[in-house]
Amino acid sequence: MSWDVIVMRFPEGFDGDFDKIPDDWEPEELFYLEYFLEEIKKIFPDINTEDETWLVLNAAAYSIEFNIGDDDPINSIMLHVRGGDEAIQAIKKICDRFECQALDTTKGELIDFNEETNEGFTLWRAYRDKVLKNER
Repeated sequence: MSWDVIVMRFPEGFDGDFDKIPDDWEPEELFYLEYFLEEIKKIFPDINTEDETWLVLNAAAYSIEFNIGDDDPINSIMLHVRGGDEAIQAIKKICDRFECQALDTTKGELIDFNEETNEGFTLWRAYRDKVLKNER
């Protein structure tokens, strides 16, 4: 179970409403895999890149799995996030480095990194905690 975030370059003015995206819109290429692997290791030197289609970042307070897929060049990445609020800053680093945005799939909105907390991540953790409590 994870909080899922899509990282890509969305059309200018995109607010999370996919119905407003023109039918003929195609996502912009972000980068080639080789470049991404080089750059992501600069940001997160301990990232596991053994499987180049599914990277794993295990930090002290959070973990993020990068579902990249087989396409090259890459136009989007699905992040599977777990843990504490520090994960938001990790996502921000990715977006800043690659000049892209992050869509919170819980809320269906772009993540605003200027907010102190992220409501979608908070809602996901509350859901996770409820499910785990019910399983005990």
